[in-house]
Amino acid sequence: MKKLLITLIVLITNYNYFNAQINIKTNNHNEHPTIETYDSLSNFNLNYKIINKKYQTKDLAINSIYEQFKQFIGQNIYILPLTEKKANFNKQWNIKDPKTDKLRGKYYTIDEFEFKIENYTRLYELDKIIFKLSDENKKKYKWEISYYSLDDAALLVGYYEKLRKNYVGNTFIYTGRAKGKGSQFIIEPSLDHSAIDTKTQQIINLRNEKEWLCTDIQLIDDEITLQLYVILTNSEGNEIKARIENRFLFNNETNATFFSCFMKKNEYINWKESLIEKYNLDFATLIIEKKVKIGMSSAMCLESWGEPISKNKTILNGIETEQWIYKTNSYLYFDNGILTAIQN
Repeated sequence: MKKLLITLIVLITNYNYFNAQINIKTNNHNEHPTIETYDSLSNFNLNYKIINKKYQTKDLAINSIYEQFKQFIGQNIYILPLTEKKANFNKQWNIKDPKTDKLRGKYYTIDEFEFKIENYTRLYELDKIIFKLSDENKKKYKWEISYYSLDDAALLVGYYEKLRKNYVGNTFIYTGRAKGKGSQFIIEPSLDHSAIDTKTQQIINLRNEKEWLCTDIQLIDDEITLQLYVILTNSEGNEIKARIENRFLFNNETNATFFSCFMKKNEYINWKESLIEKYNLDFATLIIEKKVKIGMSSAMCLESWGEPISKNKTILNGIETEQWIYKTNSYLYFDNGILTAIQN
Protein backbone atom coordinates (compact mmCIF):
# COMPACT_ATOMS: atom_id res chain seq x y z
CA MET A 1 0.00 0.00 0.00
CA LYS A 2 1.33 3.37 -0.94
CA LYS A 3 2.52 5.31 2.05
CA LEU A 4 1.14 8.77 2.57
CA LEU A 5 3.62 11.35 3.77
CA ILE A 6 2.45 13.99 6.18
CA THR A 7 2.64 17.64 5.32
CA LEU A 8 5.05 19.87 7.17
CA ILE A 9 3.84 20.91 10.59
CA VAL A 10 4.68 24.29 12.05
CA LEU A 11 7.02 23.70 14.96
CA ILE A 12 7.67 25.84 17.97
CA THR A 13 8.91 29.39 17.54
CA ASN A 14 10.77 29.62 20.80
CA TYR A 15 13.62 27.13 20.37
CA ASN A 16 15.24 27.98 23.69
CA TYR A 17 12.07 26.96 25.47
CA PHE A 18 11.83 23.42 24.14
CA ASN A 19 15.41 22.94 22.93
CA ALA A 20 14.38 20.62 20.09
CA GLN A 21 12.75 20.42 16.68
CA ILE A 22 11.36 17.12 15.46
CA ASN A 23 11.84 16.59 11.74
CA ILE A 24 8.73 15.53 9.90
CA LYS A 25 8.86 14.08 6.39
CA THR A 26 7.41 16.31 3.68
CA ASN A 27 6.00 15.48 0.26
CA ASN A 28 8.78 17.37 -1.57
CA HIS A 29 11.55 14.86 -2.30
CA ASN A 30 13.89 17.66 -3.34
CA GLU A 31 13.87 19.23 0.08
CA HIS A 32 16.58 18.28 2.57
CA PRO A 33 15.47 18.92 6.15
CA THR A 34 17.84 20.92 8.27
CA ILE A 35 19.67 18.71 10.72
CA GLU A 36 19.84 20.42 14.07
CA THR A 37 22.62 19.74 16.56
CA TYR A 38 21.32 18.16 19.73
CA ASP A 39 23.11 17.25 22.92
CA SER A 40 20.75 15.23 25.04
CA LEU A 41 22.12 13.04 27.78
CA SER A 42 18.64 12.13 28.98
CA ASN A 43 18.02 8.50 29.78
CA PHE A 44 14.56 7.42 30.81
CA ASN A 45 14.00 3.93 32.14
CA LEU A 46 10.52 2.87 33.10
CA ASN A 47 10.00 -0.52 34.72
CA TYR A 48 7.04 -2.08 32.94
CA LYS A 49 6.74 -4.82 35.55
CA ILE A 50 5.86 -2.16 38.12
CA ILE A 51 3.49 -0.37 35.74
CA ASN A 52 1.65 -3.57 34.77
CA LYS A 53 1.53 -5.03 38.27
CA LYS A 54 -1.73 -5.60 40.14
CA TYR A 55 -1.74 -4.15 43.65
CA GLN A 56 -3.58 -4.98 46.85
CA THR A 57 -4.67 -1.39 47.50
CA LYS A 58 -5.36 1.66 45.37
CA ASP A 59 -2.90 3.84 47.30
CA LEU A 60 -0.13 1.28 46.85
CA ALA A 61 -0.82 1.18 43.11
CA ILE A 62 -0.76 4.98 42.77
CA ASN A 63 2.39 5.43 44.85
CA SER A 64 4.32 2.67 43.07
CA ILE A 65 3.33 3.87 39.59
CA TYR A 66 4.04 7.50 40.43
CA GLU A 67 7.58 6.59 41.47
CA GLN A 68 8.13 5.41 37.91
CA PHE A 69 6.50 8.32 36.12
CA LYS A 70 7.94 11.16 38.18
CA GLN A 71 11.19 10.99 36.16
CA PHE A 72 9.28 12.58 33.26
CA ILE A 73 8.25 15.69 35.21
CA GLY A 74 9.91 18.72 33.64
CA GLN A 75 10.47 16.91 30.35
CA ASN A 76 8.94 18.05 27.08
CA ILE A 77 6.60 16.02 24.89
CA TYR A 78 5.25 16.41 21.38
CA ILE A 79 1.66 15.17 21.04
CA LEU A 80 1.39 13.59 17.62
CA PRO A 81 -1.15 14.82 15.06
CA LEU A 82 -3.47 12.32 13.41
CA THR A 83 -2.31 10.62 10.25
CA GLU A 84 -3.97 11.76 7.04
CA LYS A 85 -5.93 8.52 6.79
CA LYS A 86 -7.12 8.72 10.40
CA ALA A 87 -8.04 12.41 10.07
CA ASN A 88 -10.08 11.72 6.92
CA PHE A 89 -11.83 8.78 8.61
CA ASN A 90 -12.74 10.91 11.64
CA LYS A 91 -14.00 13.68 9.38
CA GLN A 92 -16.10 11.29 7.30
CA TRP A 93 -17.74 9.78 10.37
CA ASN A 94 -17.82 13.02 12.37
CA ILE A 95 -15.65 11.56 15.12
CA LYS A 96 -14.34 14.28 17.39
CA ASP A 97 -12.18 14.45 20.48
CA PRO A 98 -11.98 18.22 21.10
CA LYS A 99 -9.85 18.05 24.25
CA THR A 100 -7.15 15.97 22.58
CA ASP A 101 -7.47 17.37 19.05
CA LYS A 102 -6.56 20.88 20.19
CA LEU A 103 -3.36 19.52 21.76
CA ARG A 104 -2.12 17.67 18.68
CA GLY A 105 0.97 18.78 16.78
CA LYS A 106 2.27 20.91 19.66
CA TYR A 107 4.95 20.81 22.34
CA TYR A 108 4.31 20.85 26.08
CA THR A 109 6.17 20.55 29.36
CA ILE A 110 5.06 17.83 31.77
CA ASP A 111 4.20 19.41 35.12
CA GLU A 112 2.65 16.52 37.00
CA PHE A 113 0.71 13.26 36.70
CA GLU A 114 -2.54 11.79 37.94
CA PHE A 115 -3.64 8.19 37.44
CA LYS A 116 -6.92 6.38 36.97
CA ILE A 117 -6.78 3.04 38.72
CA GLU A 118 -9.23 0.24 38.01
CA ASN A 119 -10.29 -2.49 40.40
CA TYR A 120 -10.27 -5.89 38.69
CA THR A 121 -11.05 -8.99 40.77
CA ARG A 122 -10.23 -7.04 43.94
CA LEU A 123 -6.81 -6.05 42.63
CA TYR A 124 -5.86 -2.54 41.49
CA GLU A 125 -4.03 -1.73 38.26
CA LEU A 126 -3.29 1.26 36.04
CA ASP A 127 -5.90 2.17 33.43
CA LYS A 128 -5.22 5.74 32.28
CA ILE A 129 -2.68 8.49 32.78
CA ILE A 130 -3.67 12.13 33.16
CA PHE A 131 -0.90 14.49 32.11
CA LYS A 132 -0.79 17.97 33.59
CA LEU A 133 0.86 20.06 30.91
CA SER A 134 1.89 23.64 30.19
CA ASP A 135 2.71 25.30 26.87
CA GLU A 136 5.33 27.93 26.09
CA ASN A 137 2.96 30.62 27.37
CA LYS A 138 2.51 28.76 30.68
CA LYS A 139 -1.09 27.94 29.83
CA LYS A 140 -2.21 24.78 31.61
CA TYR A 141 -3.81 21.67 30.08
CA LYS A 142 -4.87 18.18 31.06
CA TRP A 143 -4.48 15.23 28.71
CA GLU A 144 -5.92 11.81 29.50
CA ILE A 145 -4.76 8.67 27.70
CA SER A 146 -4.57 4.92 28.19
CA TYR A 147 -0.99 4.11 29.13
CA TYR A 148 -0.69 1.34 26.55
CA SER A 149 -1.55 3.83 23.78
CA LEU A 150 1.04 6.36 24.85
CA ASP A 151 3.86 5.28 22.52
CA ASP A 152 1.66 5.91 19.47
CA ALA A 153 0.22 9.19 20.73
CA ALA A 154 3.18 11.24 21.94
CA LEU A 155 6.92 11.47 21.57
CA LEU A 156 9.24 12.29 24.43
CA VAL A 157 11.45 15.07 23.09
CA GLY A 158 14.43 13.94 25.16
CA TYR A 159 14.18 10.50 23.58
CA TYR A 160 14.14 12.00 20.09
CA GLU A 161 17.16 14.15 20.97
CA LYS A 162 18.98 11.07 22.22
CA LEU A 163 18.26 9.17 18.99
CA ARG A 164 19.63 12.03 16.91
CA LYS A 165 22.73 12.31 19.04
CA ASN A 166 23.40 8.57 18.79
CA TYR A 167 22.50 7.97 15.15
CA VAL A 168 22.63 11.01 12.84
CA GLY A 169 26.02 11.35 11.14
CA ASN A 170 27.05 7.80 12.05
CA THR A 171 27.89 5.09 9.52
CA PHE A 172 26.07 1.78 9.89
CA ILE A 173 26.87 -1.67 8.50
CA TYR A 174 24.07 -3.91 7.31
CA THR A 175 24.49 -7.34 8.93
CA GLY A 176 21.29 -9.14 7.94
CA ARG A 177 20.72 -10.24 11.52
CA ALA A 178 18.41 -8.77 14.12
CA LYS A 179 19.52 -8.19 17.68
CA GLY A 180 17.39 -9.85 20.31
CA LYS A 181 17.17 -11.44 23.71
CA GLY A 182 18.69 -14.77 24.64
CA SER A 183 21.77 -14.44 22.48
CA GLN A 184 23.79 -11.74 20.81
CA PHE A 185 21.64 -12.01 17.70
CA ILE A 186 18.42 -13.66 16.67
CA ILE A 187 18.80 -14.93 13.13
CA GLU A 188 17.23 -17.41 10.76
CA PRO A 189 19.47 -18.94 8.08
CA SER A 190 17.29 -17.53 5.30
CA LEU A 191 16.92 -14.03 6.78
CA ASP A 192 17.73 -11.51 4.08
CA HIS A 193 16.22 -8.13 3.49
CA SER A 194 15.26 -5.87 0.67
CA ALA A 195 14.24 -2.25 0.97
CA ILE A 196 12.47 0.37 -1.10
CA ASP A 197 14.51 3.33 -2.32
CA THR A 198 12.53 6.32 -1.04
CA LYS A 199 13.57 8.42 -4.06
CA THR A 200 13.06 5.98 -6.95
CA GLN A 201 10.66 3.47 -5.30
CA GLN A 202 12.88 0.69 -6.66
CA ILE A 203 13.58 -2.47 -4.64
CA ILE A 204 17.14 -2.68 -3.31
CA ASN A 205 18.61 -6.01 -2.26
CA LEU A 206 20.68 -5.35 0.84
CA ARG A 207 24.11 -6.91 1.07
CA ASN A 208 26.10 -7.84 4.15
CA GLU A 209 28.81 -5.37 5.16
CA LYS A 210 27.35 -2.59 3.04
CA GLU A 211 27.84 0.85 4.60
CA TRP A 212 24.93 3.24 5.18
CA LEU A 213 25.07 6.79 6.55
CA CYS A 214 22.28 7.97 8.86
CA THR A 215 21.32 11.42 7.59
CA ASP A 216 18.16 12.10 9.57
CA ILE A 217 15.43 10.83 11.88
CA GLN A 218 11.91 11.74 10.83
CA LEU A 219 8.32 11.22 11.81
CA ILE A 220 6.58 9.71 8.79
CA ASP A 221 2.89 9.10 8.22
CA ASP A 222 2.53 5.32 8.34
CA GLU A 223 -1.25 5.50 7.91
CA ILE A 224 -2.00 4.08 11.37
CA THR A 225 0.15 6.58 13.25
CA LEU A 226 3.20 8.77 12.84
CA GLN A 227 6.25 6.53 13.13
CA LEU A 228 9.89 7.34 13.75
CA TYR A 229 12.20 6.38 10.90
CA VAL A 230 15.95 6.48 10.47
CA ILE A 231 16.92 7.77 7.02
CA LEU A 232 19.94 5.94 5.56
CA THR A 233 21.94 6.66 2.40
CA ASN A 234 24.79 4.81 0.70
CA SER A 235 27.62 5.74 -1.66
CA GLU A 236 25.51 4.71 -4.67
CA GLY A 237 22.93 7.39 -3.94
CA ASN A 238 20.26 5.07 -2.58
CA GLU A 239 18.09 6.23 0.30
CA ILE A 240 16.09 3.89 2.51
CA LYS A 241 14.22 4.22 5.77
CA ALA A 242 14.13 1.91 8.78
CA ARG A 243 11.57 2.23 11.54
CA ILE A 244 12.47 2.81 15.17
CA GLU A 245 10.02 2.13 17.95
CA ASN A 246 8.13 5.23 19.08
CA ARG A 247 9.15 5.18 22.71
CA PHE A 248 7.70 7.77 24.99
CA LEU A 249 8.49 5.26 27.70
CA PHE A 250 12.11 4.41 27.01
CA ASN A 251 12.74 0.78 27.87
CA ASN A 252 16.02 -0.77 26.68
CA GLU A 253 15.26 -2.05 23.18
CA THR A 254 14.50 0.92 20.91
CA ASN A 255 14.85 -0.57 17.45
CA ALA A 256 12.27 -2.29 15.31
CA THR A 257 13.51 -5.53 13.75
CA PHE A 258 14.70 -4.14 10.42
CA PHE A 259 16.80 -1.33 11.85
CA SER A 260 18.34 -3.69 14.40
CA CYS A 261 19.95 -5.44 11.41
CA PHE A 262 22.26 -2.43 11.15
CA MET A 263 25.26 -1.96 13.45
CA LYS A 264 27.30 1.17 13.98
CA LYS A 265 30.53 0.79 12.02
CA ASN A 266 32.78 0.89 15.08
CA GLU A 267 30.59 -1.69 16.85
CA TYR A 268 30.69 -3.90 13.76
CA ILE A 269 34.49 -3.69 13.56
CA ASN A 270 34.82 -4.57 17.25
CA TRP A 271 32.39 -7.47 16.85
CA LYS A 272 34.26 -8.80 13.81
CA GLU A 273 37.64 -8.53 15.56
CA SER A 274 36.29 -10.34 18.63
CA LEU A 275 35.04 -13.21 16.41
CA ILE A 276 38.45 -13.52 14.73
CA GLU A 277 40.17 -13.53 18.11
CA LYS A 278 37.86 -16.24 19.46
CA TYR A 279 37.49 -18.50 16.43
CA ASN A 280 40.14 -17.55 13.80
CA LEU A 281 39.50 -15.78 10.50
CA ASP A 282 37.90 -18.68 8.60
CA PHE A 283 35.26 -19.45 11.20
CA ALA A 284 34.69 -15.74 11.91
CA THR A 285 33.98 -15.16 8.21
CA LEU A 286 31.43 -17.98 8.20
CA ILE A 287 29.68 -16.49 11.21
CA ILE A 288 29.55 -13.03 9.66
CA GLU A 289 28.11 -14.54 6.48
CA LYS A 290 25.48 -16.44 8.54
CA LYS A 291 26.85 -19.82 7.52
CA VAL A 292 27.58 -23.01 9.42
CA LYS A 293 30.04 -25.77 8.60
CA ILE A 294 30.74 -29.27 9.84
CA GLY A 295 33.32 -29.06 12.62
CA MET A 296 32.06 -25.79 14.09
CA SER A 297 31.38 -25.71 17.81
CA SER A 298 27.89 -25.15 19.19
CA ALA A 299 29.04 -21.69 20.37
CA MET A 300 30.04 -20.77 16.82
CA CYS A 301 26.72 -22.00 15.43
CA LEU A 302 24.86 -20.02 18.05
CA GLU A 303 26.64 -16.83 16.97
CA SER A 304 26.04 -17.61 13.30
CA TRP A 305 22.39 -18.73 13.36
CA GLY A 306 21.24 -17.65 16.81
CA GLU A 307 18.99 -19.53 19.19
CA PRO A 308 16.96 -22.42 17.72
CA ILE A 309 13.30 -22.73 18.56
CA SER A 310 14.00 -26.02 20.34
CA LYS A 311 16.79 -28.39 21.31
CA ASN A 312 16.67 -32.17 21.76
CA LYS A 313 19.46 -33.83 23.74
CA THR A 314 20.36 -37.50 24.25
CA ILE A 315 23.34 -39.26 25.83
CA LEU A 316 24.38 -42.69 24.52
CA ASN A 317 27.59 -44.54 25.29
CA GLY A 318 29.10 -41.41 26.78
CA ILE A 319 28.38 -39.29 23.68
CA GLU A 320 26.06 -36.33 24.10
CA THR A 321 24.04 -35.83 20.92
CA GLU A 322 22.01 -32.69 20.40
CA GLN A 323 19.57 -31.60 17.70
CA TRP A 324 18.80 -27.91 17.11
CA ILE A 325 15.59 -27.05 15.24
CA TYR A 326 15.04 -23.70 13.49
CA LYS A 327 11.83 -22.12 12.18
CA THR A 328 12.98 -22.57 8.59
CA ASN A 329 12.95 -26.37 9.06
CA SER A 330 16.73 -26.39 9.25
CA TYR A 331 18.37 -28.83 11.67
CA LEU A 332 21.83 -28.91 13.22
CA TYR A 333 23.25 -32.05 14.87
CA PHE A 334 26.06 -32.03 17.43
CA ASP A 335 28.18 -34.73 19.06
CA ASN A 336 29.73 -33.49 22.30
CA GLY A 337 29.28 -29.90 21.18
CA ILE A 338 30.74 -30.28 17.66
CA LEU A 339 28.59 -29.92 14.54
CA THR A 340 28.43 -33.23 12.69
CA ALA A 341 25.44 -32.86 10.37
CA ILE A 342 23.30 -30.14 8.73
CA GLN A 343 19.79 -30.73 7.39
CA ASN A 344 17.93 -28.06 5.41
